[in-house]
Amino acid sequence: MSLPPFELPPLKGNGLFRLANDDGVDYPIACIGLNGGRYTMGDYAQGYFFAGDRLIESIRHKRCDLDVLIYPVVYVYRHGIELSLKYLAERIPVLLGHSGEFTWGHELLQNWRQVRELLVQTRTDYPGERSIKEKTLRWVDGVLRQFAELDPGGVTFRYPTDSKGKNRLIRRSHVNYMNFYKDVKPLSEQFVRWMSSIDEMIAQA
Repeated sequence: MSLPPFELPPLKGNGLFRLANDDGVDYPIACIGLNGGRYTMGDYAQGYFFAGDRLIESIRHKRCDLDVLIYPVVYVYRHGIELSLKYLAERIPVLLGHSGEFTWGHELLQNWRQVRELLVQTRTDYPGERSIKEKTLRWVDGVLRQFAELDPGGVTFRYPTDSKGKNRLIRRSHVNYMNFYKDVKPLSEQFVRWMSSIDEMIAQA
């Protein structure tokens, strides 16, 4: 099978990150770094959540490449959750007035257990905060356990094999996009709610 001819565009200096539009089209431009920032891990987390939402929306309207799109879809949500946990671990100690000492890795449950304790302490110190209910915490426990069972270290949906060449996904053969989204969407919204609430309480303190 012969592939059709393909012509690469001319390389223009730092073309990958150039701002100028040679064709006069008004392309979207992002502000990064200190331009509009400083951006936090919470901002990054929301960016990953937005990306996941847009991928799901695209899949709803165009059902193709489903067997390969699932990897970035699951990964971007998982990474957004991990960044949310790390942001909460930074910010809640500021609210509570003590320095947090945490052991951070890529394992969601280990990170979540430490943040969960902080949220419980926040609920004790700020009983009027309605976003930190025991029922909510238990729900998050359950969803994160499911994530951890399939992808404990954040690499299952990034690399098909481990360092020894063994396939990572051997116990599961299918993922239902919409069932996944029905749980991961409210999970991401809950983390955004917590991050916003903590930031607001710090600002008002």
